[in-house]
Amino acid sequence: MEVKVEGLDRLFKKLDKLGGSIEQSTQKALLKGGTVFESAAKENCPVDTGELRESIHTEAKDAQTVTVGTNCGHAVFVEYGTGPKGDPSVPHTTKKSWRYQDAEGSWHTSHGQPPQPFMRTAFAENKDKAVDAVKESIKEDVNHLK
Repeated sequence: MEVKVEGLDRLFKKLDKLGGSIEQSTQKALLKGGTVFESAAKENCPVDTGELRESIHTEAKDAQTVTVGTNCGHAVFVEYGTGPKGDPSVPHTTKKSWRYQDAEGSWHTSHGQPPQPFMRTAFAENKDKAVDAVKESIKEDVNHLK
């Protein structure tokens, strides 16, 4: 998912005239916006061992791009569900059932799990709050330069 903040071009011109660092200000602001999503995703994340929740992080890719996500392999299965109970728009939900062996060597059959969207919910419910955090951070930098 992507969130765009409109009007940044005008703001960049203002910052440039004031002598501020556009890249530094933008990145700081976007990181603040990203942490809004990160916090909400962690709040929405179902917890078994806590590994998934703790893996959610915000990262600056460059001055104008920040990502919020997880590198946890099973996150997609939690987010979209699995098997016939999962979201049919993703390929891993086409299987009707499957068998797997646990750490103790016992075999189990699974018929899927329903989606537990924590990332999509965080983005959908917090876009305005994240955009406000970005705007406020940039406003602080502009006011600091005056």
